[in-house]
This record gives sequence, C-alpha cells and structure tokens, in this order.
Amino acid sequence: RLPDMTELRATITAVLMVSVATRVVIFAVSGLLQQDGLLLVAGAMLPVMLAGLSIGWRMHARLPQATVRRALYVLLVLSGISLLVRALA
Repeated sequence: RLPDMTELRATITAVLMVSVATRVVIFAVSGLLQQDGLLLVAGAMLPVMLAGLSIGWRMHARLPQATVRRALYVLLVLSGISLLVRALA
C-alpha cells in the first residue's frame, strides 16, 4: 500500500503511461493506427482528455484518501468482473 496520495497518484500515472505506450506500439505494429478517420477521432477526444485532466487536478486535493481508495477498489473489481465475463463468453 502507498500511504501518501501523491505516491499513489504517481504510481497510477506511471502504470497508465506504460500501458498506453505498450498499446500504441502493438497497435502500430499490427497496422491498427492506419485506419481512416483515426486522427479525426483522436483530435475530437483531445478536449475531453484535457477536461478530464483538469477535473482530476482539482479533485485530487479535495477528495479524502479513503474515498479514492474505495473508488480504485471498485474499479479494479469491475474490471476483473468484465475480464471474467469476456473470457467465459
């Protein structure tokens, strides 16, 4: 467990960055990044991403650590259930 919220946030950020970088490389090698309209969709999603980052920066200081941990646990459980359902379907 990471006792400090800043450490937790930094760890989650690092994990997400490695995950995204890995996916981009795999998608590039497989040719998925050459689809028509992909840049248009990515450009359309950029403002949404920036808004999410802005909201996250503001909420970081306001949310209690226990609430953030509970939310992360819920997301992990839901993600695990989703993986199990997909694997068994």
